[in-house]
Amino acid sequence: MLSLTEPYLIENALTTNKADFIAIGRGSIADPYLPEKMASDKLDEITPCISCCQKCLPVPGVVNELGMSCLANPFVGREKEMEIKPAAVPKKIMVVGGGAAGLEFAWIAAKRGHSVTVYEKESRLGGQFALASVPPTKQPIAGLLKHYLSMGKMYGVTYKCGEEVTLEMIKAANPDAVVLATGGCPIIPQIDGVTNENVVTALDILSGKKVAGKNVLIIGGGSVGVETADFLAENFRNVTIVEMRDEVAIDEPNYPKIFLMERLRKYGVNILTGAMVTGILANGITYKKCDEELKMEGFDTIVLAVGIRSYNPLEESLKNLGFEVHVIGDALKVGDAADAILEGAQLGVKI
Repeated sequence: MLSLTEPYLIENALTTNKADFIAIGRGSIADPYLPEKMASDKLDEITPCISCCQKCLPVPGVVNELGMSCLANPFVGREKEMEIKPAAVPKKIMVVGGGAAGLEFAWIAAKRGHSVTVYEKESRLGGQFALASVPPTKQPIAGLLKHYLSMGKMYGVTYKCGEEVTLEMIKAANPDAVVLATGGCPIIPQIDGVTNENVVTALDILSGKKVAGKNVLIIGGGSVGVETADFLAENFRNVTIVEMRDEVAIDEPNYPKIFLMERLRKYGVNILTGAMVTGILANGITYKKCDEELKMEGFDTIVLAVGIRSYNPLEESLKNLGFEVHVIGDALKVGDAADAILEGAQLGVKI
């Protein structure tokens, strides 16, 4: 018996007699109709499980009012309240931002009969969710993005990349509704040396806009910081993480965290907790730990991973102009991908 969710692997295992039957566990949560879609050759319509373990498995100390749900399929546990029905009045909808929230909203709204166009200022869709697929073991996230695009194309969503939306563009398009899914941008701490040439953000590294040197110090040990460390260490960098809290990876899901921390230990990533960075030097940092002022040097690159803040420059102006405006994802409130995808789906079924 094998436990698989990849259709081609399932078919291969059966046709080559590697298995007598296939057990589909979490994959059937992400898409309860997976076998039916396989049988009818609708592979592009399958919502993939990305093995995130965020909503389907219990988290100690966290109460999930649904009992079980799914990041990739937020309809799980909400089947009655979130039905996709034809829109009473089809609208021309402009989506500003092609991250997880905007892409989830787009295909659902289009399936209901709305005319939807997604604008993304970068040259590729996905936003921070696409960058989240870069670190080790995170590649299945890209499969979910592919699913969004497959569903969007099926229902007629138009995608325009490399176009940063302005008020003039919106006024010229004159949509019936504007959905702002502009996401967030990295928080830049106000400390000495933060503008030095050796300072980059974690998103710069994961996007490939910047290349780290051999010895890297990461300021911030949340999920973005530790996953960036995982990526850099796998690519033969010597990595140190400095975190002000007493523990790193606090916001990582429990089960993936176990394997992540094991990889960081294997790669020899140095982790310093309980340390407040007070300044950035040409080759290191100054920091305070236990009321003692200390210095750490010998680094080529300093990576900032201290959090994300909402980026939403258009909402107020659009409302003043009388447009119907909706804000979802990090543009509304910084959260995780599951929050953003849920908000996109909820708006998609009701707009």
